[in-house]
Amino acid sequence: MANPVPATPTAVTVTTVRETGPALQVAVSWRVGSGNGHTVTAHRVSIRTDRGYATSWQTGAGGDGGSTEIPCGGRVCDGMRVDAEVRAVSSAGESNTGRGNLAYSAPYLVRRELRSDQGASTSAKAQENARNALPGLRNSILASGVSCTGWDERIISVYSTPDGSYYVFAGIVTGTCKY
Repeated sequence: MANPVPATPTAVTVTTVRETGPALQVAVSWRVGSGNGHTVTAHRVSIRTDRGYATSWQTGAGGDGGSTEIPCGGRVCDGMRVDAEVRAVSSAGESNTGRGNLAYSAPYLVRRELRSDQGASTSAKAQENARNALPGLRNSILASGVSCTGWDERIISVYSTPDGSYYVFAGIVTGTCKY
């Protein structure tokens, strides 16, 4: 009876850790399969890109992931495809190849601003109304599923009647958001 090789690693996933200008750091993870009666002693990981870059490494026993930095080929990383292959190793031999990939799309930053004009019969009340509108404005920006940093909130005077009987102040929220 032949010694069965380990089961193929499953759920091979390639994720972005970060982009560092001319390079992309990626993490590769997988679900370790059965050794089929033999101890899995290592995993062999190979990475290739559609821009001609290739690298490989071997984990120790029990390894289920690793990361590497990939040069983007003298261009921006946006649009680069990264393919990963993982094989389990035991005394019986190597498993079939588990595969995963990533089509990298660089995030872009957009400055988002929302404004709410609030009026009242006194300047203090109009400012309070504008201030109370700020959390709703921030939530409206975040409702589109983006993450934002660099928040700025301000209240500005927009209008007052010549006789001082009505005031309008604007609450303005601005953030830099990643799409």
